[in-house]
Amino acid sequence: MYRQWSTGTTPALSVDLALYQPMAKTFMTIVSHGAPVKKVSFVVVEDQQACMSFLPPHGFLTTGERVRLQLGLDAAGSNAQVAVVYGFDLQGRYVYAWAANGQSGRWRARSGRLLRRPTDLSAVQILQRFYPSAPDPTTLEQRPVVRHEPAQ
Repeated sequence: MYRQWSTGTTPALSVDLALYQPMAKTFMTIVSHGAPVKKVSFVVVEDQQACMSFLPPHGFLTTGERVRLQLGLDAAGSNAQVAVVYGFDLQGRYVYAWAANGQSGRWRARSGRLLRRPTDLSAVQILQRFYPSAPDPTTLEQRPVVRHEPAQ
């Protein structure tokens, strides 16, 4: 019974990157398998370029929802792609993160009403917890999200 309750209250996302050749387009698919998650953000790094953003259009995924994004990365065809998706539970108590390599993590959100940032962890710190040798994405060439395809 606890396991069913925990599954219904704990966010769980999966993130997959796919490079389609010969079009040389990079797609990221995010699927929600658990409880709803809010303020969903992602970071994708490939070679010397990065794509960082909130999940369009509103940064929220409900249970069973799937989103596919076309990223503006110039697909070099290298296997050096890294991706992390992170967000908050509905109460805002924890930050949950999932990496394309299958790892996941959970950290307590920062407490206090007067604080501007909801957590001590930045996108860069979350990325480097899963990929310690990854470059700082804020120092790389920033690329946009080209197209957002909501679940149907």
